[in-house]
Amino acid sequence: MSTPNDPPRSDGELVPLSGVLSLLTRAEFGFVQLTPNGDIGAVNDAFVAFSGYSRDELLGTPITDYLATVPSPLESLFGREFGASEPVNSVLPLETADGDILVCKAQLTALPEEDAVVGLFSPQSDREADSPQLNPEHDEETAAKAFIALADSLSDGITVLDTTSRIQYANPAVEKILGYSSEELVGQSKLSIIPERLRENHLEGISRYLETGEKNINWQYVELPGQHKDGHEVPLGISFNDFIFDGERYFVGLFRDISERKEVERTLRERERQLEELVEKLEESNERLEQFAYAASHDLQEPLRMVTSYLRLLEKRYEGALDEDGEEFLEYAVDGADRMREMIDGLLEYSRVDTRGDPFEPTDLNDVLADVRTDLTVKIEETDARIESEELPRVRGDENQLRQLFQNLLDNALTYTAGDSPRVEITAERNDDEWTISLSDNGVGIDPDDTDRIFEVFQSLHTREEGGGTGIGLALCKRIVERHGGDIWVEPGSDGGTTFSVTLPAASDGD
Repeated sequence: MSTPNDPPRSDGELVPLSGVLSLLTRAEFGFVQLTPNGDIGAVNDAFVAFSGYSRDELLGTPITDYLATVPSPLESLFGREFGASEPVNSVLPLETADGDILVCKAQLTALPEEDAVVGLFSPQSDREADSPQLNPEHDEETAAKAFIALADSLSDGITVLDTTSRIQYANPAVEKILGYSSEELVGQSKLSIIPERLRENHLEGISRYLETGEKNINWQYVELPGQHKDGHEVPLGISFNDFIFDGERYFVGLFRDISERKEVERTLRERERQLEELVEKLEESNERLEQFAYAASHDLQEPLRMVTSYLRLLEKRYEGALDEDGEEFLEYAVDGADRMREMIDGLLEYSRVDTRGDPFEPTDLNDVLADVRTDLTVKIEETDARIESEELPRVRGDENQLRQLFQNLLDNALTYTAGDSPRVEITAERNDDEWTISLSDNGVGIDPDDTDRIFEVFQSLHTREEGGGTGIGLALCKRIVERHGGDIWVEPGSDGGTTFSVTLPAASDGD
């Protein structure tokens, strides 16, 4: 028995649909034969494999028991006067034995002459490494009709070849992908849809496989170009298989146009190339910055030291000889030179955050805080400061830079007080894979308009007389935090004072 949809054989006869069934079932399509009421009467190995249920569990149970939701067109297919109808195409959520939802493209077709409904399920997921074999427990001719109907509705191209590479079947999707209609391809050599440079490899591969069983490419999935009717090449993702029917071997190819994915990959590669160029330029910029900072530190420090030395010499030699204004001017000059040297040192330290940092390691912030408190012991005692901290976490970072970070923040809290003894509270909060560490003080506070500016280089909100620094300390803090992939910000307190917060990567449990 044959139908108009049967693909022709190379000798002019038609390959029965049951042969195509044997072919298509290798593509991981699940087959289900149902009663008019929707009870499962037969399933193939593919459906058993991806549903996770045994054949015994499935047989005799309603197909709707395994669907998370049942669309109305499917409900109308069962439980009514049974008769011929158009196939029902739908996307169905199949609930597997593991409780997962497997989205399947499905087609169910009523076959009154068989008193059955046949369903084809195509999982919309990556192919498994090994496709299940099919040993149908149903009438192959009936099932094949449904498979052909599904093949004709798929957006993926399907071709069947004989051992001479003559095309025996091509579904309609082939025309959308390669420009050739089924009528143009059937009976013709597959070489017409293979780029010329690959044709010899194709013929040699088939010959080798027929002689030795050796495959020269991965049949499960390979990416190769196809030749479009207009001559341009189309990138394809292809799966191959073969089957024996009536003593003859046939090959099947299922392929998909991956042009969009290839374009995305090309765009990503270009973006990666641009990013690499940008990183290279940034590295060069950082190197130049460090070279400049070193030059500033080395070449400018020496003249500053000389200026300071001569100013000290003047101060000593003419002690008592200068009037009050003269002594004040001299003090200003010495102080300015010292301040310039501090700024140059700070700039050098700022420039080396990325290039001279240590590798990140699990770091206990309790230990870091203990070291900082030790370094600031004199200032803590002089200001009668009280520092309270909850248990702090372990983070991944550069311990030396983290010590510098918290020393700068804590030193600021002890310096910019509102007249009372400094009070500092340190807290920690976990947010996914990072920690937020906050330092709240009772100091002079901050104008909301200045919360961004204070993290810029050489931006100090306080004068030298008010205890203002070089304007590099908080900029250095920001750069350290950014090197750790975190953020830093400041918020004014509701009753005065400020809260500085930083985010740092959490150490993993295995660290």
